[in-house]
Amino acid sequence: MFNEFISTWIPYLLTGLLAGIIGATLGLGGGTIMVPILALVFGFNQKSAQGMSLVVMIPMALMAVFRYKMNPEIDVDLKIAVVLALGAVFGAVIGAAIAGWLPGHLLRKIFAVMMILVALEMWFSGPPDITESVKNRSAPSKDNSESGHVSKSMTISAIKPGY
Repeated sequence: MFNEFISTWIPYLLTGLLAGIIGATLGLGGGTIMVPILALVFGFNQKSAQGMSLVVMIPMALMAVFRYKMNPEIDVDLKIAVVLALGAVFGAVIGAAIAGWLPGHLLRKIFAVMMILVALEMWFSGPPDITESVKNRSAPSKDNSESGHVSKSMTISAIKPGY
């Protein structure tokens, strides 16, 4: 029984650990790491790998948010995050319907192309122009902001979501 536990569950535990570390460190969704591992290493079909990755993202993201919020150097604007989450919830309903409709082999190819495009964009793009972002984002007023400034982390994410 112990050997079955080791051979069956430890690889999944290590995959989750890797996805959590890389995801929280780089701000990536666990799916960037977990979907390829579940599909290529463990042999799950694309739709199942994506579904499991989405389930894992909930507790992983919550823990990462708490840790980020504890760091005074990181400005997590909860108002913006809530609005983003609202859009993401509705987008997830639509995206899950599309994923259910698309054939798995096509979904896998779309996933691979998206990863390549994001990698190329990140590799070849220069640093973000923070001054342009500050012009395009209204600075918080002193009434609703403790510091009254726009943090570097928010200006970067305003230019390149997910940066």
